[in-house]
Amino acid sequence: MFRISPMLLFFLFYFSSYNIYFVLTRNKNGQPSCSNVSCSNEKLNYIYDNSKFILSELQNILYDVRDQRNSHEL
Repeated sequence: MFRISPMLLFFLFYFSSYNIYFVLTRNKNGQPSCSNVSCSNEKLNYIYDNSKFILSELQNILYDVRDQRNSHEL
């Protein structure tokens, strides 16, 4: 798992930044691509849900690395 985690981190950050960019695109006038408030709320909820997922994955990686380090110390 330790060798996979740097690749997993890269994968998570690369695709999460791509998703956030895709959600927050703007039209030619520099305005957000969605004009009503409910659509903006949906975009923020989407970003929030993705952030929760990424944080939970990072937390799992942290626990795995910590457990692996503790097993080597024993």
